[in-house]
Amino acid sequence: MEERKNNPDPEFLKEKLKQRPLNRRKLLRRVLLTVLMAIIFGTVATVTIILMEPVISEYLYPADEDEPELIVFPADIIEEEILPEDMIADEREMQELQLALEAEDNPPPDIDEDDLEDFIRWIASDVMNKKVFGIAEYISINRSLMEISKEAQKSLVVVTGVTEDENWIRNVFENKIQTTGVIVWSSETDFLILANITSIINADSIMLTFVNGNQYPAEIRQYDRTTGFAILSVSHTELSAGTVSAIQAIEIGNSASLSIKGLPVIAVGRIINNADSTCYGFITSAGTNIRKVDATYKLLTTDIYSSTNASGILINLQGKLLGIIDNSYNTSDVRNILSAIGITELRNLIEVMMSNEKKPYLGIMGIDVAAEAHEFEGVPRGVWVTEVLVDSPAWHARLQMGDIIVRIEDAEITTFIGFVNTLFDYRPGQTINMTIKRQGAENYNEMKIAITAGSLD
Repeated sequence: MEERKNNPDPEFLKEKLKQRPLNRRKLLRRVLLTVLMAIIFGTVATVTIILMEPVISEYLYPADEDEPELIVFPADIIEEEILPEDMIADEREMQELQLALEAEDNPPPDIDEDDLEDFIRWIASDVMNKKVFGIAEYISINRSLMEISKEAQKSLVVVTGVTEDENWIRNVFENKIQTTGVIVWSSETDFLILANITSIINADSIMLTFVNGNQYPAEIRQYDRTTGFAILSVSHTELSAGTVSAIQAIEIGNSASLSIKGLPVIAVGRIINNADSTCYGFITSAGTNIRKVDATYKLLTTDIYSSTNASGILINLQGKLLGIIDNSYNTSDVRNILSAIGITELRNLIEVMMSNEKKPYLGIMGIDVAAEAHEFEGVPRGVWVTEVLVDSPAWHARLQMGDIIVRIEDAEITTFIGFVNTLFDYRPGQTINMTIKRQGAENYNEMKIAITAGSLD
């Protein structure tokens, strides 16, 4: 015991730490296992992210709406217009046609020269005695016109802007302003209505009244403040089955035909401040252009007397839409003559708005270079820029009044309507590369200019 006390470092308390020998084989197995697990985990994570990414994105960043469907009207087909006399099926003419068809198998014998004079006299006498037009035929034509008008009314919609207000004693009342719209498209989900809503754009709500009298709230899909036109939409699910079966989209006609002047037409809508009025007449002129910023439209005038604030549609004798009634462009001496904006020139705008897209904005007004100016003064063919709006995309790109636009990309530009049609191939934010010619000291110098299209909204 005494010996242990004198020895401070007894033998049994001594320890020596030794490092465990490295097992290379076991270490290699662990490294390989770790790498394998990392590969498996990465693969599973990648597959999971790929599969779940749409769900996660939809949850974290819900889309405001689905990608808009591009809506395009069927291509224009210029057809022969129906004349009023074509609406009558004359029994005598039908009999003569039948006899002519039967005579193809049994041709008549040749007429001797001696009998030719008597034959001609007989034909002339028959023509003179033939009844060409009478009261019965007149009634038949009017009934046919009424049927065309009645069919078109299935596409008309009374558009009512409702605004709530208070009088001086704080009583709430509603102010209603009405105009006429027309159903231009029917999809599997919506009916789309074209209407000029300038007078009701600030209304608290917009109601639609269809041909059967049923009313439904409408939503503004797109509005063009340059023209005042808007596309209103109403879902199929909001309409009753009776309403869906009672209404239809109108067929789009062609207002750009060279033979449109003198064409018989029917005006349907609020012609004399009645929602279901109908008038008949003829197109008297189609040569006036309505010049707008980045746009031009054709004004169709008629011989129909109407209210100064008439609204509705102009159709041909096939029931196809030719124009949207708008008397705001009339001069003071013809204030009560019914006019309409041609539908062909509106097609691009309508298609863009129906597709829930925005039209490109450059801020340009222009006219065609006259043939005389090109031939006698050497002015290049193209679009002569008459105005560039301040602070517009064209203004920032340094386009100037007097410049002549001759090409957009590789497309040759010779008319302003051609310029407008090409412009609708672009959307806001896209760059439009133009070739212009600017007058110099001695001649016109060709220049390249790039304009980034904007939007008015």
